[in-house]
This record gives sequence, structure tokens and C-alpha cells, in this order.
Amino acid sequence: MRVRRSGGFAGLSRSGEADLGDASQPELRAFVDTLRTAATRGPGQARDTFVYHVSLDDGPELTVPEGALPADAKSRLDRTLT
Repeated sequence: MRVRRSGGFAGLSRSGEADLGDASQPELRAFVDTLRTAATRGPGQARDTFVYHVSLDDGPELTVPEGALPADAKSRLDRTLT
């Protein structure tokens, strides 16, 4: 998984990569499903928030607004950033 986070108050960009391991794991499938669902939501009305750009091996890049992410998914993406 490749993650790039952009936006925020200062407009900074950070990126990172992580090996997700075995794609058949239920926890991993749930995480990927969460990202795909969040990517379908609009950016909302919040200003100065982050946008996550997530590339997985099995599909196109997902653009996910920060406000659409559950806390646990956001935390996992943030740990990937360097």
C-alpha cells in the first residue's frame, strides 16, 4: 500500500509505503473495504483537512477525505507516513 497525505492548514504533503501482508485476512479485507467506502464520500464542509491518496495493488488510487475515515483507519494510514 502506498499512501500520500496532502492538504491541511499548511498544505504539506507526506507519503509512505507499507506491506499489508496476506490479503485474505478478514481484518485486512475490512480495512480495504473501509477505504473504498470512504473514497466514495464527498469531502464534506470541513476546511483545512487532509486528503489521503491510497494506492493498493489490486485497483486504482483511492482519494479519501479525512472526514470520511473512521479513527482506526485514519490511525493506520497515519502510521504509514514518514
